Amino acid sequence: SHELKTPITVISANADILLSNKDSTIKEQLKWVEYIKTESSRMTELVNNLLFLAKTDERKKAESQSIINLSDIATSCILPFESISFEKGKTLESSIMPEVYIKGNENSVKQLVIILTDNAFKYSNDNGVIKVTVFADQDKAVLSVWNTGTPIPPDQLSHIFKRFYRIDKSRSRTEGGYGLGLSIASSIADSHGAKITVQSSDEKGTLFTCVFKRQRLINKASEI
Repeated sequence: SHELKTPITVISANADILLSNKDSTIKEQLKWVEYIKTESSRMTELVNNLLFLAKTDERKKAESQSIINLSDIATSCILPFESISFEKGKTLESSIMPEVYIKGNENSVKQLVIILTDNAFKYSNDNGVIKVTVFADQDKAVLSVWNTGTPIPPDQLSHIFKRFYRIDKSRSRTEGGYGLGLSIASSIADSHGAKITVQSSDEKGTLFTCVFKRQRLINKASEI
C-alpha cells in the first residue's frame, strides 16, 4: 500500500500548490505540473506491473507459445541499451550463440531479457560492465546477464524475487523502481517452465541465469 500511496500523495500535494496559485500561468507553475506528470507515469507503470502479476495464472493458461529464437530475441532487446551504456559510461558486451530455440511467448521472453538487462545497468558500478549471454548446452538453452558492481548481500539473495523487495531502497527509489521487476522476471520464467537463479560476490560480480528447455529445430519455427 505504501508504494501506491506515495505517488498519490505527491500528486495531491502538487495539485494543492497549483490550486493555491490560481492566477499564475502554466509556465510559472511548470515545475509542479512536471512533478504530477512524473508521478502519474510511475503510478501507471506500477499498476501495469501489479496487473501483470495478478494475471499470472490466467496468462499461463491463455498465453500462446511457439518455437522462438532466443538468440534473435536477446540481440534485439539489448540494442536499445547501447545508447544507455554510452550515456552512462558503461560497457555493454554480449556473447550470443546463434539459432538457440525455446518454446515460449515472444513478448514475455522479450520482457524477461529487458528486465534483467535493465536491472544490470541500474546496479552495476560507475564505468561498470554488463554482459548478456545466450548459449545452448545439450537439452538446455541458457540466458544469462552479468554485471560488475557491489554484490547482493548473501542474506538477501533468497528474497530478491519477492514482490516489492528492494536491496537498496533509497537507490531504487531514485532509479524509479518499485521492486517488481525481478518478481515479474521470475513469473515469466516460471510460466515457461524455466528456472531463474542469481549468484553474487565481490570477486565474480552478479550473475542472473535463466535456464529453458532447448528446442531442436528441424524445419522452420512453427506454432505448437
